Amino acid sequence: MKTKNIIVANSVGVDRDGYHMVHVPSRWSLGVKNFTNCGYYPWELAYTSSLLKRETNHQVKFMDGVLNGWDFETYFKHASAEKPDWLIMESSTRTIREDLRLASALKETFGTKLVFTGQHPMAHPEDVLKIADHVCIGEYEFTVLDLIQGKDSKKLTGVHPNARGELIDINALPFPEDDDISRIDYHEPNCRYKQIQMYGSRGCPRRCNFCAAATLYYDELNWKACSSTKKSITLKEVSISLLPRAFALQDWTTSNTKPCANTLLWMKKLWKKCAPQAITKSVSGLRPAVTRSLKK
Repeated sequence: MKTKNIIVANSVGVDRDGYHMVHVPSRWSLGVKNFTNCGYYPWELAYTSSLLKRETNHQVKFMDGVLNGWDFETYFKHASAEKPDWLIMESSTRTIREDLRLASALKETFGTKLVFTGQHPMAHPEDVLKIADHVCIGEYEFTVLDLIQGKDSKKLTGVHPNARGELIDINALPFPEDDDISRIDYHEPNCRYKQIQMYGSRGCPRRCNFCAAATLYYDELNWKACSSTKKSITLKEVSISLLPRAFALQDWTTSNTKPCANTLLWMKKLWKKCAPQAITKSVSGLRPAVTRSLKK
């Protein structure tokens, strides 16, 4: 197979009206008039990027217009330098106008094949397919890989209008993207210190009707092995010269099991090492007993 140029892209960072994007595609996204340094790590895109790099010989480039604060013109300039054969974007309702504008320009200029996913494409696939070539639904990492490898989209689960696929084996994924972008450059709002965002599970046991994670991305929970999570954190700790002073742990529904509770208690020691002066913990999904243990 001929080598292709592939861009895995987070959304445009500044819209035509000058609003800066705070992009959380699996939950909710918004725009703010003033610059914000709040950046959520686009973890599923990051896994997709690493997976494509591991499983193919194509030239894969991860770009993040939100992290870099790129408007359409700036993003198009950077993307054009890659002359992409494929563009993979995870979009939201708040960002879809600018994302499709960028995708359309690349398609017109380079004949780029467009794969869209995320809350808005999943909710309104037919509208997005007026421009995009494919819309992926649900967990999409291996579905994107299948498309890139030339498999027939009409026979692939997870590609609209087909049914969504089975929950993927998360432990079959490589560590998420940390080369073209760095995880330590992302952080929650109003955080004084560098932080690493880590996710212990996918989905949520609750079914809040306002949340894209419950209504579009997942029909049920998907779990990450605690040993894999612990290994990832350890490698990240060793690989960066400036350790973060905060860990933002989201969606740790896995911590309701004893092994994952033990993993979080192990992380408590890492917190103390990284942040002897000031420790910031943002943890959701824990049982009260585990929460009390972490506060000690």
